[in-house]
Amino acid sequence: AAVGLAARERGLPLAATLQAFASSAQANQVSAGIRLGLLGQRQAQSILAALVAETRLVVARASTCTEDELGSSTFSVDIACLRHEALHVRLFRS
Repeated sequence: AAVGLAARERGLPLAATLQAFASSAQANQVSAGIRLGLLGQRQAQSILAALVAETRLVVARASTCTEDELGSSTFSVDIACLRHEALHVRLFRS
């Protein structure tokens, strides 16, 4: 929601904003895989490259959705994120 609001206030095109946001989210997840030692740099780049076409399709579809068609089903992830914040030791401390 925050990204969408900021993009709208700056007059950025919806499709480009969605593509940038999706690509950033994917890169964050792949980066975690690298830091955990599950992926090498080459594997990570292959994964991101393989997602480009599908992401474009999803962005195209999302760009035409009405408010009634949008939604989220990430309740478990949201709850886990809230619990993660209170953990004493976290994996990727800055």
